[in-house]
Amino acid sequence: KRIDGYEIGQNARMSGSVILCARGPDDYEKRLKQQGYFFLGGVPDDGLRPEDDESTARPVQDKHAGMWANITEIPETTLVRCSAGLFKDSQPYGPNFRYMGWLLYPDKAAADMNSLRTQNMFLRRGYDKHLALNKVPSRGHGPCERFRKEVLYTRIFVAEAEASETSKEGQTAYCIFSAGPGGLSDFH
Repeated sequence: KRIDGYEIGQNARMSGSVILCARGPDDYEKRLKQQGYFFLGGVPDDGLRPEDDESTARPVQDKHAGMWANITEIPETTLVRCSAGLFKDSQPYGPNFRYMGWLLYPDKAAADMNSLRTQNMFLRRGYDKHLALNKVPSRGHGPCERFRKEVLYTRIFVAEAEASETSKEGQTAYCIFSAGPGGLSDFH
C-alpha cells in the first residue's frame, strides 16, 4: 500500500541529467499544481489525499528514522508516481499505492532550510540561466571524479502492505542500501 524511501548522504552532488529531471518540461510547474506527480495518470483509486500534495509538505519527525524528514522531489518520487499511470493497466502497483521520498536531517531547522520542493521550483525557473553561467552541470555531465569518490550515501526503503484476512495490520519490510565512498554512489 505504501513505500517510503529515505535518503541521507554526505558530499552528494547531482549530475546534469538528474538536475534536468528536476527541471522537467516547460509546463512542469503547471502540471504539478494541477495533478501533483500523477500527471501521467495512476492516481490512487481512493483519490488524492492531503499528504499527496507536495506543495504543502512541511518537515516531520519521522516515526521510522527518528530524525527530521522533508520530502525529496527527484528522481524517485517523480519516477514512481509518473510510472504508476503507465503500469496501471498491465502491472499495477496496487489500487491505493503511495510512494513518498524523504531526505533526513538531524534537526528541524536543517529540514526547514532544505526544502527541495522550493529549491527545485527556483531551479526550474532559472535553469537555462544557471546552465549558461556553468553553475549547474549540463545533461550527461556531473561532478568531478574526486567529488564522486567522497560521496557516502544511505537509502532506506520501508514498505507497508495492505492488511489481509490473516493479519489486521499489513506486514512491513525494510531494505537498507549503503554505498560509498565512491563505488555505487558514483551514479551521482
